[in-house]
Amino acid sequence: MAVWAIDIAAWDAANQPVTLRYASGDYTEQDGSNYHYYAVRLVQPAIFNLVAFTGELLPGIGGEASVGSVELLNTDGELDALADYAVDGRSMTLRYIDGGVATQVLAATVERMSFSERRVTLSLRNPLAMLEQPVPGNRYAGDNILPDGVEGTADDIGGTRKPLVFGEVSNASPVLVNTAKLIYQVHDGADITITEVRDRGVALTFGGTATDLADLLTTPPAAGQWRRYQGYFALGAAGQAITCDAARTGTLAGDVFAELAALYGLSVPAGDVAALNAVGAVGLAVTEDTAGQELLARLAQGVGALWWQDAAGDLRARILSAPSVSADATIEDWQITGLSRSATGSGGNGLPVCGITVQADKIETVQEDLAAAAPNQARYASEYRDAVAESAPTLARHLLSKAITLVSPLRSVSDAASLVSSLLSLLSVRRDTVECRVVLSDAELAALALGATVKLNTSRLGYPRNFVLLGRRPDAKRDRLTLILWG
Repeated sequence: MAVWAIDIAAWDAANQPVTLRYASGDYTEQDGSNYHYYAVRLVQPAIFNLVAFTGELLPGIGGEASVGSVELLNTDGELDALADYAVDGRSMTLRYIDGGVATQVLAATVERMSFSERRVTLSLRNPLAMLEQPVPGNRYAGDNILPDGVEGTADDIGGTRKPLVFGEVSNASPVLVNTAKLIYQVHDGADITITEVRDRGVALTFGGTATDLADLLTTPPAAGQWRRYQGYFALGAAGQAITCDAARTGTLAGDVFAELAALYGLSVPAGDVAALNAVGAVGLAVTEDTAGQELLARLAQGVGALWWQDAAGDLRARILSAPSVSADATIEDWQITGLSRSATGSGGNGLPVCGITVQADKIETVQEDLAAAAPNQARYASEYRDAVAESAPTLARHLLSKAITLVSPLRSVSDAASLVSSLLSLLSVRRDTVECRVVLSDAELAALALGATVKLNTSRLGYPRNFVLLGRRPDAKRDRLTLILWG
């Protein structure tokens, strides 16, 4: 018989680390010469409902990540001693064991433990809750004693957030951190190269790289020139509207996605990083408190990718693509306990998409009042450049088909054009969105990871057909598993 099993890290009443083990059925696990018995107390596993974050790529699917509470049976009071245990902030893993094969379904963090007459309930934190917090960063101390210092004063930028660059940015507005010596900052960190500084669109002359911050403060450039050090640069004379271009070492989409994830202690598999890197270079500028989830979503959607957190706790990203020809799993007609189709296209109205616009190559600071000598004035007056593709056959067949627009951090319009072409070929044709309900105790289906290709081998709805697995909603009490499929 298949069982659910949980392992909870805890401190006992004597402040000693222990592992609490419970299962939904009789289960003993061998670890070398040691045997661990799992008390039959688990009445409700912590079920991880997960749907990939799809953004405007697949607006009908959306995305969600939620965790239900763990419930342990305590009618006999044998678990009352847990009241003296500390579990908050510690890890819990949930596994599904069938035929001696254990599959980890969830790695989570316990938030608190509560007691009722018959139950002990462990409330869990949403695994991605940390991404709702602003991207970690520093703030200006505001303690300059002019003409020295690069922290501003209490009367200007003191207490405000220091800027961050991810990838590369164009025409960014830097922060004036020293008004006496005209020193600006575009990124709080060493890993960056400022490539150009302009005043009202006219490029100033590069005056060299300082050896350190003290050198930048004590050796000003000549009038009309600028010198740099890490994320700072100094001007030789005051300007009217100063902007700059800057790039980090890692500018490709996968590298930036992994860097953002790492700020929250999350890892991204190398294969996912490589797949996103192939799309091209990107750029994001953070000048105010912005949630990590917002930046990751902006980046993923803008390069045509879906993202989620897997059972091992890694952050995953996958370029949206058609289902593979060969399936990772096949669901036979007799295994299906429920089947519904909500859409036959990937547009917000459930129809194929007739056109796609990707807005890319962002100008961070739009400027219209440029100097007469400034080149590319039309470019600086427009925030994005568009890559557009349309499908006349789709519009002819589906009269209510709509176009979609994606705002992208891609730096290259040619990369955006390639993305538009691939997405249009993918989204301008029939793509079904299906919810398929199966039995949760089917070990193969319970272990399926998001991104897998699933074949529905049924004659219903004009199938068989292959799909990409984009979501899963388990119901342990009813032994049901709803799979969200697209393809």
